[in-house]
Amino acid sequence: MPIENITVRRALEPEAAEVSAAMAANFMDETVCTYVFTDETARREVYPQFLAGQISESLAGGEVLITEDLAAVSIWSYRKKDEEHEAPSLDTLPPDAPEYARRGITVLSMIEQRHPRHADHLYLVALGVHPDHRGRGLGGAVLRHRLAEADSRGEPVYLEASSTRNRPLYERHGFVQTGDPIQFPDGPEIYPMWRDPR
Repeated sequence: MPIENITVRRALEPEAAEVSAAMAANFMDETVCTYVFTDETARREVYPQFLAGQISESLAGGEVLITEDLAAVSIWSYRKKDEEHEAPSLDTLPPDAPEYARRGITVLSMIEQRHPRHADHLYLVALGVHPDHRGRGLGGAVLRHRLAEADSRGEPVYLEASSTRNRPLYERHGFVQTGDPIQFPDGPEIYPMWRDPR
């Protein structure tokens, strides 16, 4: 049953390490994470390092929204119409690079290739809720908080739903699938979703 009075706020730069650790815990069983890091040891050791860089970058140039207990963490950024973001390339990897590096670059490249460029928009990069707190309304609270602000500014929002489990959450908040799913090689598919402002 959802809980009441969930507080959502922007994380602050001094909280980067704590927020990164919470996000890593939230995403350990996430579909794309387990696809990239098939080895659980690498997932627990390397993935948090990647997230730490992403969180720090978002705190500096985008925004990170959290619940007070860090049970839910979300990463947001802004994209301009026709803005080009260089997709990572497998050509940059050394021949002895681990398999998770190859998978990670493939995922990031495929996501970037499908990213919409027809309008300025807010991008929900990631939203994770800790497994012990799922089903309590935390993800919905984070969405409502940020979407209300986007609506007041007339901003559309884009995201990729990582599973059929979380896609209904986004649909309830006005997102619709745009185009075919993104199918990773020998792996899962994710669902590009767009929401016009209300």
